[in-house]
Amino acid sequence: MAQKVRDLKHSVDAADQALISFLLLYAKEKYQWDIEAQIRTEAAEQARRENESDRQRGEMLQAMEITRNKRMRENSREMDIARAEAGLPIVTYVNPQDMF
Repeated sequence: MAQKVRDLKHSVDAADQALISFLLLYAKEKYQWDIEAQIRTEAAEQARRENESDRQRGEMLQAMEITRNKRMRENSREMDIARAEAGLPIVTYVNPQDMF
């Protein structure tokens, strides 16, 4: 019953609206069941789960970015050490015109 109400809630058809009204009234009178409150509760729970999922995904991406930046710094240091051992100057600035 709750699924039917959820599916037809935003329908513009008068028959659907009458069915929703009947289902809500029937559930409230016969079973003391507030379908609209249940739908709101389920929507809030779904939103909380999605937010938690987004937060975890953000934390994972942030950790991956930190790891990538750390690896780039370490590779940069290794390159500087190798250049110094080879007697070459350490590159601190690259002219954009020299890149191509």
